[in-house]
Amino acid sequence: MKNLNELNTKTYNQVLVEASEYFDNQGIRIIGEGYKEIATSATLFEQYVGILTEGATADQAAIMGQLMVNTNAGILRESSMSGIQPIASLSMPVIRKLWPKFALKDALKTEVAKSPRFVVSYTKPYMFKGDSDVKYLPKDLKSLTDSNPRLKTYIEQTGTISAASGAVTVTFNTALTTSSVAKKQSLDTDFHISSIIVSTTDVATDAIVKTYTLKIPQHKLDVANSIFLNIDQEVIGYVGTTADSTTTNVSGQVIIRVDLKAATAMVAVVGFALDDALQNVPESVVLALKAGVSTEWNEDAYSVGFDIARMDIDIPSGQHINAPLPIEALNDMMALYQIDGTKEAVDLMTNVLAMRLDLEVLDFLQNSWANQPGVAEFQGYPEAGAYTLSFDVRPSAGFAGSPKAWREELKPQIDWLSQKIKNETYLQSGIFTIVGNPLDVQLLTNIDWQFRGGQGANMDGVDVDYSIGTYVGANAYRVISSVNVAQGGMFLLFTPSSDTQMTYKYFPYTFSTEQGYIDPNRSRVPSIMMTKRHTFAEFLPAIGMIEILHNDGTSQFNPGYTVADDTNWGTNL
Repeated sequence: MKNLNELNTKTYNQVLVEASEYFDNQGIRIIGEGYKEIATSATLFEQYVGILTEGATADQAAIMGQLMVNTNAGILRESSMSGIQPIASLSMPVIRKLWPKFALKDALKTEVAKSPRFVVSYTKPYMFKGDSDVKYLPKDLKSLTDSNPRLKTYIEQTGTISAASGAVTVTFNTALTTSSVAKKQSLDTDFHISSIIVSTTDVATDAIVKTYTLKIPQHKLDVANSIFLNIDQEVIGYVGTTADSTTTNVSGQVIIRVDLKAATAMVAVVGFALDDALQNVPESVVLALKAGVSTEWNEDAYSVGFDIARMDIDIPSGQHINAPLPIEALNDMMALYQIDGTKEAVDLMTNVLAMRLDLEVLDFLQNSWANQPGVAEFQGYPEAGAYTLSFDVRPSAGFAGSPKAWREELKPQIDWLSQKIKNETYLQSGIFTIVGNPLDVQLLTNIDWQFRGGQGANMDGVDVDYSIGTYVGANAYRVISSVNVAQGGMFLLFTPSSDTQMTYKYFPYTFSTEQGYIDPNRSRVPSIMMTKRHTFAEFLPAIGMIEILHNDGTSQFNPGYTVADDTNWGTNL
């Protein structure tokens, strides 16, 4: 399989030159006044987008293409007031150059918004039975209690057998309500003995002095015939009025005859005896019996369904960056230094927008992690502290291995944290993304780097300064290394592969270049204005953070939330 470096065969400049030459042959200039003809023709614009996105990977080309469509639609709407400005022709090349520069675009699942206001729909599956409250999945399956859904109903009854009678009939209440009608159910062959408790009487005072709990394996018993359970074992616990602990063994036989159709069990005890120095004798035996209700007639079962949850997404107003361009300065730069001032200003604004995009993603991740569990729907989930671990680059006292061997201990810690996120969310199919500064990421060994910026390579034809790689541990991990991430900690977040499950999502809308706006800081000269419109959304909390201690002599990653330096992280594994 080729890595990203090998796939990116065309540079951004080559793509732009080919687009220019293609339309020059048709008498159309792509920069300046000629762009009007492209912008207003659906066929020409489609050809233009197709040529501009050549050299990019398929998924990134689709995203850039949709951003160009959105931006061009905005240009056409604005043209009704002031016409299409020649500078707007730079919008499409800017998108082609800007998007690959965005280092953290792969940290979140991306969906290009097609309008500034829309609704995201996703499913919330649940189970229900009769008129009981629905149980949302998978959260409500975390604790299997009687009030939570079980695919099969179990009923537990107790029977007390006195020493005089030696037998008792246990009746199971199986009058379960189904479709508002109480129907008698039969028992299934799934039958268990949960516990046996023996009470003893003091021969001198005729008072119960002790109760002994026996260790009975909760396994399925054969009810096709009578059940004979021979007991000869040590007690696992007792309570009583004396401190005597000389009794160590209880012996006897339990006989059970089950009538599945009648939902009854006849229980008898034979030959119970105690190894008791005080000569106490058995007074009674209490058996806890657990039986499954038959599902043969499909009258006792859960049903499943799902709600359609909706989240309203609003794209806020754009963030503007301006570049004032005095005519004299532009002429002098070209005459003296052969520098196109307009091109340099646009290039600078593109770089600033890309960096600000990365910083906004980091702010979003920071807030999502620190504010867990978030909205009321997830109040049962752990808070940020439960998803925070620390790794000290200084080996612990007594570690006999090399520094390289010590760094390998970081990966088991990441595995532990990722599995904890899976345990809490029940999300299984997807990939974890690690986002960190190069100084911290270099602690991770054996990464398969699919792309390494700053080494003469490019991303989708654009020179960038970040790296993307993968490795496999207990889970699959994607690693994004960028200087825009603060040194001292690495985020770990999960992205589901299913489109109906969502954790975090990025919604870009438009990236446009305009002329006609007044620079608020230099209002008396012409200016170029760039704007971006986008937003982020959080659906299900699934993010953690690994603090990296002493990689720069201290830990300044998150001053507002600290993990003690002497934390014994090994106890978490």
